[in-house]
Amino acid sequence: MTDNYPDTQSNPSSAAMTAEAFAQWGMEDIAYVKRANLNGAVVYAVHAANGEQLATAPGRDVAAALVVQTDLTPVDVH
Repeated sequence: MTDNYPDTQSNPSSAAMTAEAFAQWGMEDIAYVKRANLNGAVVYAVHAANGEQLATAPGRDVAAALVVQTDLTPVDVH
C-alpha cells in the first residue's frame, strides 16, 4: 500500500480522509487541465490538485507542456 491511500483493512477508522488531507492529495504529482472561457475566448486552465488556478494557455497542448515542465502529470478535467 502507498501512503496516499488509507489502510482500511487493518484500521477501518482511517477510511475517511480529512478535508485538509484531501485538498493536498496529489499536490506533488498531478495538475488538472480544464477547458474554460476567458473574456469570450476558449483557454485551457491549469489547476493544482487543491483547485488553485495556476495558469491559462491558449491550447490544451500548451497547457499540458506547462504541467510537464514542472515535473507534474497533466490530467484532463471535463
